[in-house]
Amino acid sequence: MVFSIWIEISPDTVQHSRSVYSVLDWLGDVGGLFDALNLIARVLLSSLTTLIFKLGLFNRLFEVVV
Repeated sequence: MVFSIWIEISPDTVQHSRSVYSVLDWLGDVGGLFDALNLIARVLLSSLTTLIFKLGLFNRLFEVVV
C-alpha cells in the first residue's frame, strides 16, 4: 500500500472588511437614489394636491352667499 500526502501553504491571504449598509445605499442599489427620491416626492405631492383639490371643491360646493 502506497500513499502520499501533499500539503501546500498558499501565500495568498484573504481579507474581510465590514461596512454599514444604510437606507440610502439600499435605495441606490434598488433603483437609483434619484429614482427613489423622485417616487417618494411624487407620492407625497400627489396626495397633497388631491387634498387641496378636494378642499377647493368643498369650499365651492358649500359656499354661503350673504
